[in-house]
Amino acid sequence: MNTYASRLKLARKHAGLTQSQLTELCGNVFTQQNLSLLEKTDGKGSKFTLQIANACGVNPDWLATGFGDMLEQTPVFSRQVSQKLGDYNVKVGNTIKGKCPVISWVRAGDMCAPEHVFSFNDAEEWRECPVPHSSSTFVLVVIGDSMHPEYIEGWDIFVDPTIQPNHNDDVIARDETGKATFKRLQITPEGRYLLALNPEHPERKIKVPEGTTICGVVIYSGKKRR
Repeated sequence: MNTYASRLKLARKHAGLTQSQLTELCGNVFTQQNLSLLEKTDGKGSKFTLQIANACGVNPDWLATGFGDMLEQTPVFSRQVSQKLGDYNVKVGNTIKGKCPVISWVRAGDMCAPEHVFSFNDAEEWRECPVPHSSSTFVLVVIGDSMHPEYIEGWDIFVDPTIQPNHNDDVIARDETGKATFKRLQITPEGRYLLALNPEHPERKIKVPEGTTICGVVIYSGKKRR
């Protein structure tokens, strides 16, 4: 299984899922056509590799790279939800608790790139997340005071890429240059805006620039004490 396409197809067959079922189980974060293309081409992978591995009950590192065993580190819940279609309203998002990888802000921008494949080697360390989250959730350490006073420099923010962003959600956004930024999303009749919570921050509110991608929604924040 030297290609991502062949491993993906094997993972889906192992779970007993059709392409449509796997797409739905992953929360429709990609289309069935996208999945079909991934299974036919010899590309490097997908930024949704963790969701796919979670849904199929296979080792995400194996799916992404081919290293390790297919069934290492498989989440128990994916076995349960793949038993019958009646359980397919259980989405990948908001299903598990556990440790999430702490990544750099540079890496956060990379994770929004269409062909990015996350590896456990990308993690600087791991943090326990106390709230339900998807397997794609990652952690960033707050830098600066643009979101003060609700977020303090040095705090951890847990970001879930599988959640659909709504008005007043705090999000990580990636501009067309690849830079990631942390702001509050404002959705108004006039358009979408990114708001810095600090009233003294320069250019506190800007219209979402063309080419910007919302990388994920902040689901929890806090400070590691020890």
